[in-house]
Amino acid sequence: MKILYEAAKDGFIADVRHEAYRLKQIDSQYIPFANKLLELSQNFDDEAILNIVKPLV
Repeated sequence: MKILYEAAKDGFIADVRHEAYRLKQIDSQYIPFANKLLELSQNFDDEAILNIVKPLV
């Protein structure tokens, strides 16, 4: 989660997407969360990504 947070904070949307895909591969329970991250990253909504990731850091 720290990697996701740092990537979103720095505006590295490609890194956010990479981590989201990695989460999906780690465990199927992360798929809904990863899909939400991917949806937000398509809109370049780094603020929304930060809002959902920050409590998990």
